[in-house]
Amino acid sequence: MIREIIEFKREVKEAKNSDNGAANFDKATMCKILVMLNIAEMVIRANEKVPEHERHYFEGQAFVGRYFGDWGLDFIVDKYLKVTSYIKATHW
Repeated sequence: MIREIIEFKREVKEAKNSDNGAANFDKATMCKILVMLNIAEMVIRANEKVPEHERHYFEGQAFVGRYFGDWGLDFIVDKYLKVTSYIKATHW
């Protein structure tokens, strides 16, 4: 899962920094996803639970699905759901 998270972070950074019109709509939300991915990587490496005050980063599945799906960024939707589901199943 760590390798997948690192690859996902690279893809989100690429999309956030691109000149693609769809990716320019909300860089703040992409930054929040990057924060979530950093937290996910940290808790997996440390084999710990997600701290209570950081769990909100993993609870936006419906929002991410609708928001990024509408902009044609389905890879973000798919990978976000995979990471958040894994974290909730193993590190909640």
